[in-house]
Amino acid sequence: MSTPRKKKARYLVGIDLGTTHTVVAYVDSKKANPNLQLFEIEQLVAPGEVSKRPLLPSIRYHAADDELAESDLQLPWVPQNFGHPSRNVVIGELARNLGAKSHGRTVNSAKSWLSHAAVDRTADILPWGAPDDVQKISPVAASASYLAYIRSAWDTQF
Repeated sequence: MSTPRKKKARYLVGIDLGTTHTVVAYVDSKKANPNLQLFEIEQLVAPGEVSKRPLLPSIRYHAADDELAESDLQLPWVPQNFGHPSRNVVIGELARNLGAKSHGRTVNSAKSWLSHAAVDRTADILPWGAPDDVQKISPVAASASYLAYIRSAWDTQF
């Protein structure tokens, strides 16, 4: 009896889910001379403006219901709620820019909260210190949302 052959993966992918930025590198194993490449991540950089960047800021912004129009949030893939019941979640460059202008709506350093001994990392505690009217998310869900975002961006390109 022969053993089944394992199919070789075309892409070898590495993800650095950082506290402040997420970066993705990959190798296309089907190329004769595969080289390590950075995956340029499509993201909102201004309302309604998408651009590729080598880094995805590991930041979520929970916009108020009337703060951004649906057209401001259009990405090249079908939007997901990324662990947040509102569709007004922005991840990446625009999230960082909006968060600099508005206090209490930004989730940053979610990865650091994963190992904080004094908190339940599955509890909806972020954005930390946000007003009651801002929807909260857990550090685990926030971190998972960055990975889901990367997967959506990857699947769209490849």
